[in-house]
Amino acid sequence: MIDWSEVLAKDVLPRYGWRDALLTPLSSTNNHVFRAQWGNSAAIVRLQTRPIVPAQLASELAWLAALDAAGLCVAKPLTTQDGALFVAGEAHGTTYHAALFAVLSGTSHTPDTLTLDAVAQVAELVAGLHRLPFVPDTAFERPRLDAHALFAPNGIYPLVDEAALFSSQQRAVMDEVAARVQAAMSVLETLPEAFGLIHGDLLLPNLLFSAGRACALDFEYCGWGVYLYDLTPLLWQLKPLPDYDRFAAAYWDAYVAQQPHAQSWHVHLETLIAGRQLASVRWLVGHQGGVNALAAHRLRELEGFLAEGVLRRTLPPH
Repeated sequence: MIDWSEVLAKDVLPRYGWRDALLTPLSSTNNHVFRAQWGNSAAIVRLQTRPIVPAQLASELAWLAALDAAGLCVAKPLTTQDGALFVAGEAHGTTYHAALFAVLSGTSHTPDTLTLDAVAQVAELVAGLHRLPFVPDTAFERPRLDAHALFAPNGIYPLVDEAALFSSQQRAVMDEVAARVQAAMSVLETLPEAFGLIHGDLLLPNLLFSAGRACALDFEYCGWGVYLYDLTPLLWQLKPLPDYDRFAAAYWDAYVAQQPHAQSWHVHLETLIAGRQLASVRWLVGHQGGVNALAAHRLRELEGFLAEGVLRRTLPPH
């Protein structure tokens, strides 16, 4: 077992001029995340040990830096003393990439504590991400977040031997939902004003609220996609609420107020929310190694979407 705090303290933080910093582990679900405290300075350290493309990491951080410079509330990447956005190295035969981010202050929400004002703040943030006139350089490289990337066996949520994991009925449901999502995205991708860089994972755990605005965290899955898909993570998360319609209307209205040309996209919104649910199924099955009760429950809800055209989410029975 590698002591990553030791690696960070010895080989990474000194590159930022931080020596003898106090490291507190925060999570290790997908990456190793620490809070570093050095005197009066603090930072969040994200250490990735799974294979990544360095150019894609550099591009994620470059877009983040541009968003921060434009005044949007995002986790600003910090640079090393020689101006690099991340540190790459090897420890005990394992390659790693580490990046530091400024600490954002704010409060978090769950679906039960979220307010209509907070939803509107998220919409304004998302519209700001989509409005930024960011011009990438020739080295910029981020993946496409289209239907193929979301649902292909070797895509963002890879699964081995899907025929063995899912029943024939479940596979039929998944294929039909994926086809509808692809059709909707194909229409939107033809509209220059509907396509660009998106966060891709704006769930409540990746949002903070401070001084009347929303702040975005964790851009690890950002990429090129249709802007409408960026609205779906939060709407999907709020679907089980009894007053979902009020929150959905507030979110949409606040976004369209900033992006008036988006009004015509609404016809595709429910389909892309269903696509987000399908992505969640693939993520669940990949992490659980099989179709557990929650994944099966979500697949039944997707079957209902195919019949009604509306995704009706409920909390699964315990």
